[in-house]
Amino acid sequence: MGFDYFTIRNLAAELSGRLGECVFGRAESTATQLGIEVAGSGHLLAEFGRRGWLRWSAEALPGSPGDQRSPEPFLCGARVLRVWSDPRDRMLWLRLVREDSAGEPSYGLLVFELIHPSFQAYLCSERSGIVLRRWGGDGRLRLGAGVGYVPPPGTPRLLPGIDAVGDFVAAWPGKPDSRRSLAV
Repeated sequence: MGFDYFTIRNLAAELSGRLGECVFGRAESTATQLGIEVAGSGHLLAEFGRRGWLRWSAEALPGSPGDQRSPEPFLCGARVLRVWSDPRDRMLWLRLVREDSAGEPSYGLLVFELIHPSFQAYLCSERSGIVLRRWGGDGRLRLGAGVGYVPPPGTPRLLPGIDAVGDFVAAWPGKPDSRRSLAV
């Protein structure tokens, strides 16, 4: 599924309202999906790869004993502090906190890269920036666990209502000096 700037911004606003200060319960993954349950509220489900999508459901996280699911201990018990989108790219961020083994708060970022053709997600330590866990269904993950998270490369996008009309004219497709893309 293709995501545009407006869809991602609205998705971030809706998830912020639903997930703000919620605590993740069960969190499981397969080779192509990540499911996170919010007790009494519903679940967030992400499908990775070429046909990736992200959705919220008011129902409990589906699953049966026969599923080949792996638990995601880094996400279980994490509390959502903030949800936001990147205004210039197709990314959704969740800031999380949970207690570490010493009872101290440990902060992390769950980053969904909603970029066609390979939807992916990364869980990173906020303190070190290191990728702790990664998900993606087509084997094209940009980053491995244990390396510093770096946003995907790309051309800066222009945003209606924020960038000047002259910037749009200069970036219009077909112009030889066009190096920016439109965020629609």
